Amino acid sequence: MHHNKPSIVFVALLMATLAIAGVACCAPPVTFEVTNLVITPTEVGVGEEATVTANVTNTGEVDGTKAISLKIDGVVEDSEDVTLAAGANQTVTFTVTKDAAGTYEIEVDGQTGNLTVTGADVTPTPEVTPTPAATPPATPEGTPTPVTYATWTDEENGYAIDYPEHWAWDDQKVAETENCLAAFKSPTAEDGFYPYLYVTATPDVPYPVSMVLMLAPWADTYPGYSRVSHEDTTVEGVDAIIVVFTCDEGKAKQLLVVKENTLWAVTCLTTEGTFDVYESIFDLIIAGYFWI
Repeated sequence: MHHNKPSIVFVALLMATLAIAGVACCAPPVTFEVTNLVITPTEVGVGEEATVTANVTNTGEVDGTKAISLKIDGVVEDSEDVTLAAGANQTVTFTVTKDAAGTYEIEVDGQTGNLTVTGADVTPTPEVTPTPAATPPATPEGTPTPVTYATWTDEENGYAIDYPEHWAWDDQKVAETENCLAAFKSPTAEDGFYPYLYVTATPDVPYPVSMVLMLAPWADTYPGYSRVSHEDTTVEGVDAIIVVFTCDEGKAKQLLVVKENTLWAVTCLTTEGTFDVYESIFDLIIAGYFWI
């Protein structure tokens, strides 16, 4: 009987090893998915910056970390380690500047798009003695530059919206605003305030819904809220309203519409002093909202 003890110990060790291996082999994998690649703007001059954003989602069942890489023409030029809980998502942002004209393929983890760089290649400028120049007339305060628009498409949530292509994605606004799906901010401050737009989708709203119910949440959202006017409109045949209101932050134009028990809101806000200048931009943003 004493001769059997080594055999018993060996069998026990073998079973323990197999059990550990079985646990390791059955652990769920860490899987990340990258979607919604956006290049803003899609055309820049030599030496100018373009912003590349993409949504990263942990589609697996366990927390994990993955290096998300930015490739330009197949070459990795930047990378960011993203750590997400299972089911969570976040936006990654890269900045691209090119010194040579041409069309560049931008890739973030399999999502691709093109960036066009125009103008002459950057070359050293010879040192010259500057000639005094006349002072150009000042640009009137609160006058935005001519605006071109890009389209933000959110396939996951089923909508799209046009926005000024030089406005930047606002991670802070998305993170701190309840039910916020997208936010963009002007790079130009007006009296210390950056005009912005954002999209929210509030679920479980009873339908049909009254105008009073659609307007109710915003008094709590914006201190000093006071409705100036409203007008009836439609979004793809669904009744909606457009509201103008003032608050402590400034003055806003807002689209409100309920579809399938979800209250959608597109809110555009600037200072009261520059609202008349930006209102035409806000009108185009609101008109460029649609479902997909």
